Amino acid sequence: MARYQMGIVEWALPAEGRYGCRVAHEAGLQGIQLNIGSYATGYHLSYKEMQKMYLEEAQKWEIEYPSLAVNCLCDIGMTKPEGSKEREIAKQSIRTGINAAEQMGIPLVMLPSFHDGYIETEEDKRLTAECVKEACCYAYDKKIEIALENVMNPEEYFEFKEMVGMGNLKLIYDNQNYSVCKGYDDTKIYRELKGEVAAIHVKDGYTEMSTHLLGEGGCRFYETAEEINKSDYTGWIFAENYFDQLPLRGLGDPYDLLKRDVTTMKKVFA
Repeated sequence: MARYQMGIVEWALPAEGRYGCRVAHEAGLQGIQLNIGSYATGYHLSYKEMQKMYLEEAQKWEIEYPSLAVNCLCDIGMTKPEGSKEREIAKQSIRTGINAAEQMGIPLVMLPSFHDGYIETEEDKRLTAECVKEACCYAYDKKIEIALENVMNPEEYFEFKEMVGMGNLKLIYDNQNYSVCKGYDDTKIYRELKGEVAAIHVKDGYTEMSTHLLGEGGCRFYETAEEINKSDYTGWIFAENYFDQLPLRGLGDPYDLLKRDVTTMKKVFA
């Protein structure tokens, strides 16, 4: 069995809906990290009919769904004050994501803390930890792991993990988020948090996210990849370059760009 499995996040696919599995398959990938959808549109993956269609397409194109993201937490975050309508929406989004993951046989749910959910103060951290603990408790009996995606440094992460106090809490590592958002050394962050990593996102750029193909930007992709290869990590590595968005799509056809990144991923993580 291969050490790594290669996939793409749904929100980076240069295709929408049912065509995602075909695009991923034809690019040489094995899986897609899904997104639950938004509160405003009723979380499209919470509907049985949609789940059925997604699972049928996955079987048809030999694609796995190893993880599901609750990306709407970037619009209505876990930092919202107690008792507010927005906080209840954030918690509803998390529960909906966990339920959908259980129904679709997905073992990992990602909770991001960016944009509206960015953790900047101790109060933000406390409020987020309370939400995450509730999520871990809700997911525990369903045998689902909860994975954070944020830009905490190792000291902050381990303090946060202790606050939550649940064994099913993990981390999704991104090879560009830390340097762009905080000016941290992405490779060093991986080295110190590698034991917590449940999945990996890869993209490239300089001071902005996803402006270059893998290895062609300034985030020291090859150096971080070498650190990953030296570690004990086995599992999913997801492409997260936004191939059909500017500025990346200005480099050429989005489908060709995706295939070029997949070629790089397979070569580097052989």
